[in-house]
Amino acid sequence: MMSNQGLISTMYNLKQFVQWWDKYGKDVKNMALDCEGVNLSSTGKLCLIQICFDHPELPNRDGVFIFDICRLRKPGMEMLKPMLTSNAQKFIHDARMDCAAIWGQYKIILKNVVDTQLIMEELTGKVYVGFNLFLNYIDPELTHQTKDRGRAIMRMDPTCWDKRPLRPLLLQYAREDVFKLYLALPKINMDFSWNKILKKSWQRKIRGGGIQVKFDEKSRLKPLIEETEIEIPNPAVVIYQEENKILFDHLPLEFRRKLNHDLDWSNVREIVLDRGKKPYAFFCNTKRRSFICLDRNYVVDNPLLIKASEDLRFGSDNRACIVDSLHRVVNTKSPNGDICCLVFRFGRLMDNLVTFAEDILFSPENEKKSILILGPPGTGKTSMIRAMAKQLDVRNGENVIIVDTSNEICGGGETIHKSLGLCRRMVVKNKASQSQVMIEAVQNLTPDVIVIDEIGTKAEVQAAKTIKYRGPRIIASAHGTFMDILRNPSLNQIYGHFETVVYGDNTIPKHSNGNKLQLKRTGRPVFDIIIELVPQKFNQWNIITNVATAVDDILNENPVIKEVRTRDEKGNIFLDFIQENLKR
Repeated sequence: MMSNQGLISTMYNLKQFVQWWDKYGKDVKNMALDCEGVNLSSTGKLCLIQICFDHPELPNRDGVFIFDICRLRKPGMEMLKPMLTSNAQKFIHDARMDCAAIWGQYKIILKNVVDTQLIMEELTGKVYVGFNLFLNYIDPELTHQTKDRGRAIMRMDPTCWDKRPLRPLLLQYAREDVFKLYLALPKINMDFSWNKILKKSWQRKIRGGGIQVKFDEKSRLKPLIEETEIEIPNPAVVIYQEENKILFDHLPLEFRRKLNHDLDWSNVREIVLDRGKKPYAFFCNTKRRSFICLDRNYVVDNPLLIKASEDLRFGSDNRACIVDSLHRVVNTKSPNGDICCLVFRFGRLMDNLVTFAEDILFSPENEKKSILILGPPGTGKTSMIRAMAKQLDVRNGENVIIVDTSNEICGGGETIHKSLGLCRRMVVKNKASQSQVMIEAVQNLTPDVIVIDEIGTKAEVQAAKTIKYRGPRIIASAHGTFMDILRNPSLNQIYGHFETVVYGDNTIPKHSNGNKLQLKRTGRPVFDIIIELVPQKFNQWNIITNVATAVDDILNENPVIKEVRTRDEKGNIFLDFIQENLKR
């Protein structure tokens, strides 16, 4: 029927297995399951599916079957679908990427998944525990003998699972994964809530493959795919264009008459008036600048700059706000001290901007966790934390204090912008004093939540650490990506304290290539969750749901798993997972 190692790589052998399953499969109650692939995810390549189960009429000696998906392809997956969607409970250690690959590439949803990594979390309180540590906890004699050697091959050749013939060591690695897991099942201490494990396994599974979701009454994610065929859209984002009109009205009338009104002004990000040059603008939906006047020969002159800036009060940071709005104006000056350029930056007043972060903000599991919003300039970080502050105030009635530098979040009026409800503001008169104001906010105002725009210095990181240890939740933003922050010596303490550890000859980690000096995280991160915003993709978030684990994965040269959420124009929300190999 198959090779001695249980490898099924031809349609003939697969048909024999399917015939056996059709006859006896209903009697299989439990099985261990695992997948291997290249960048295993919905967008990578699924190469192997291996299973292990027991039955009196087993067609091979140990119940291990390895399906070579590279050769069986889509027709083979269709034949395996009855087994993958059967009532047998499928035990998987960390089901996220396995479910993502099977759904994302073949639109098959694994049924009755039980994630043993979640069982380990329930038994020990430790999260994201590796497979070998799980086996050692259940029974030290079950240690996966080929795990380290197999991982070494994968580090040297990330495409090894796609190459044929498969190396014997990799085939043994795949066999042991499911064989040892199946042997561990009867030895697991079942002193925990089985229903809780099943529910959390389901939550993990739906995050594994672009499945449409909604939020329940407790702000937890629920899949639409198994509940109903009727589309249930979430509220779509609404942008109030009246707010844009306030900025346009501030521009001199004679200049407004020169504008090209055929441009997509609803998506304008900023207007640049640079002396001696043509006026131009950047828009949210494109990377390139657009010249904005109908007269292509028109250039900005001093009278225009003087007229446009006459009612503005610039601070020491050369920023000003337009009163009773969210818009900001930045100036640059010539060597003589005259204004030579004005940049009008549009602030967005939006509803439903954070509808696909409802679980991150409000679910019982996350309601106390601090959140960091990352992204390059112009990706909407300020709009995002403004929307989060509003929701935490309106929906939860929490005491939300906003540390507002240059009135970026709350607007430039004597009172904060109407969109922020009963949130309160601590004004930061100059950027150098932001860290001091952050500490004053927690000392004087007993906040439930502190909102901070643009953490950018060591002093601000230390202030955020102090706030974290005093209890309030922090919602903040910073420029860059997850890796940019880790590489920045001024900001990487956001991720915890780091120390260089010296290993002995017998304890050097496998990934270190013989280097005895290894960097390790020894302190708690300030933020529990990171949301990365993507330029020109305002309806996509890349989310790291456990910052401590992600940092440790990078230090140990393991891939980092990110949750990708996307939203269509109707407000429908989809979840997926990606796996990234990030290097320090």
